Amino acid sequence: LNNLIKFLFIIIFALSSYFSYTQLKNNHRIWDWTNKAESQFLLKFISSIFNPINLNDEKNNYKNKLCCGKIKSEDLKVVNSSKNNPNIIFVLLESTINISRVKELNILENPWKKYNSIPLKVFSTGGGTWIAEYSILHGVDPSIYGPHYHHIHLLGPISQLSGRIAPSLQSLGYQTSTISPMEKDFYNSEIFHKSLGIQNFMACEDLKVCKHKNRELVDKIVFTKIIETIKKSKNPAFIFGLTISQHSPHLKTSNTPKLICDSTLNIELCNEFSEYIKREEQLKLNIDNFVNEINSLAEDSIVVFFGDHIASSFSNIPETEATANNPNYETIAFAYESKTKKFVNLKELLSNCHTNFKISVSDLDVLALKQAGIHSPYIDEKIQTLQKMCFNY
Repeated sequence: LNNLIKFLFIIIFALSSYFSYTQLKNNHRIWDWTNKAESQFLLKFISSIFNPINLNDEKNNYKNKLCCGKIKSEDLKVVNSSKNNPNIIFVLLESTINISRVKELNILENPWKKYNSIPLKVFSTGGGTWIAEYSILHGVDPSIYGPHYHHIHLLGPISQLSGRIAPSLQSLGYQTSTISPMEKDFYNSEIFHKSLGIQNFMACEDLKVCKHKNRELVDKIVFTKIIETIKKSKNPAFIFGLTISQHSPHLKTSNTPKLICDSTLNIELCNEFSEYIKREEQLKLNIDNFVNEINSLAEDSIVVFFGDHIASSFSNIPETEATANNPNYETIAFAYESKTKKFVNLKELLSNCHTNFKISVSDLDVLALKQAGIHSPYIDEKIQTLQKMCFNY
């Protein structure tokens, strides 16, 4: 019965995709997102793929080559790189933000300052980790696909959206892998990662952590698996890893330190932030140990760490109330380069950026590749466009 339901579901989606495409091909209709019924979200989403964003708005959008669903293989082909290409690793830090932005906590300094972190524009709040994953691997802001882009993990593979960074690196001989502490079929993750160019998808079944209750230990296992995968690979590795320790809920435990919060913050939320900060300290230790392991490798590596969204428990505090439903919410990002043994400020890879300009999670792909000295038409044009956007912001 379950297989029959899945089969019918696929057939319905496939027919809807074909109908949407033929309608657009014949009528060149541009959908008005705001005036269509919610029940038409499938047609609206798929039609938006064939009707890219307004490319005249250069401040917010990319040029034709960079947008949207599909990209030509020749634009991804690397035209120049160094002789010894480094491993390139992305680590998604679940629900990780600069907590000093929450004024009610009276934390004066960004706890991620020593890592050279920058504010990062993301497209979900309180959940939707797959949106950040898709943003990195697809290289396009998912919000351009209309108000129902939260379904991109299901509709993206059906619509055959193109991966960017993984196929680019495969053309250089990289082995591309994902290491996730979640189940393979959870939010369609294995399917959509492979549709975007991931060759090897390792999930909790492979790590043997599906029912593990110690999330900090699960993070250690993920970091260890990343190192093992690099050591086993005969070629440079591109790895997308995910942590889980900061996933909600943040229930206060007996060893959680007491946090003094502003009186405007209720005691339950204050306790949750206390637990969050405790886990954050453990996450930093895991990151520091992982960086030490990266330094011990024979080959160079570039690691990009980034937060996917704010934790669901914290989206209703006074500081964030006004933007809780804003898809362009803010987390953090930072990078580490083993060659120089330094944390890299990713925004400084662009010149003379406006102070208020925020790098988007979907821009991290080309910034990592730029740092690695890798060039392609896609990479170079996107960097040029980003440079123009950040300077003229």
